Amino acid sequence: FFHRLRANNMDARNLKGCSFAVIGSATAEKLDSCGIIPDLIPERFTSEGTVEAFTQRKTDYSGEKVLLPGSSIARDYIPKELGRMGAKITAVPVYETVRPAYTKEDIREIMDGNPDLVTFSSSSTASNFADILTSLGLQDYLPGIAGASIGPVTSNAAREMAIPIALEADIHTIPGLIEKIRIYFDSKDK
Repeated sequence: FFHRLRANNMDARNLKGCSFAVIGSATAEKLDSCGIIPDLIPERFTSEGTVEAFTQRKTDYSGEKVLLPGSSIARDYIPKELGRMGAKITAVPVYETVRPAYTKEDIREIMDGNPDLVTFSSSSTASNFADILTSLGLQDYLPGIAGASIGPVTSNAAREMAIPIALEADIHTIPGLIEKIRIYFDSKDK
């Protein structure tokens, strides 16, 4: 976003009067590194938590414009809910999630090593993982996986793909997931 702003001979001064909401602490830190302090950071780092935070501020956003830069496959929960509250939403894809190509041999080499956990940092990582295995005829690996999920939306997506979830981060960030994994292995060592 800020690269595009600069490419158009603009900077943060052109954003005067805008408010900024972020879903998680990592985005808040990145925004802060660009000289902008977020106005809204939800307690729960999910789309649902973000809408809840907006609702706690007010319930009528009539006439307000909201720009939602995000993934090309982002869920439509935030735009739908803010739209119901009267906001005019412009969702702009700023990045694409691409599924990598693997061979059957690649996957067998990985999965035959019996990974202790398979981490899922988004719904798309869970669905891409399941799609890759299924497209190669290796879906029989899925029920034996111990999934480590960043949060409830990702966990639900994984379960829909028949991926068992062994743990879910309490704080829905990469550091939160790492901490939950540390606790998981510490408890197994006892």
